[in-house]
Parts: sequence; structure tokens; C-alpha cells
Amino acid sequence: MEKQRQGLENAAKQIRSLEKLLPICSYCKKIRADKNYWQEVETYISDHTDTMFSHSICPDCYEKEVKPQLESIKKSK
Repeated sequence: MEKQRQGLENAAKQIRSLEKLLPICSYCKKIRADKNYWQEVETYISDHTDTMFSHSICPDCYEKEVKPQLESIKKSK
């Protein structure tokens, strides 16, 4: 009986661990919310929590994406 109890406890732990896995696309970062349904990270989190998002630009992305665009616009004027 003790072995059965331990087996059930181990199975329950594995199920809890699997519930924590969140499939995310390596390319577009969409989250698989259902078998054939993928959605944006922001939408998924907003749908499942009370979290709201405010978009901004981090310093690395500013240097890589925004700054070159601004410089290109300045040069074209």
C-alpha cells in the first residue's frame, strides 16, 4: 500500500511539473494556448492573469532598430 501511495504522489508531482510547461515558438514567441491555437505572449498572459502591458523599447533594441531608422530619416532630409 505504501508503494502505491508513493507511486500516486510521484505521478501527481509529474503532472504538476507538466502543467508548468508553456510551449512557446522559438521564432515568433507565440504561445500555444490550445492544441492548434497560438497567440501572442501579451494576449496569453493578459487572458490568464491580471497583468496589463505597457510597451516600450529597451536600450539594446533602440540602438539596433530605432537609432538607425532615425539616422536614415535625418540623412534623407
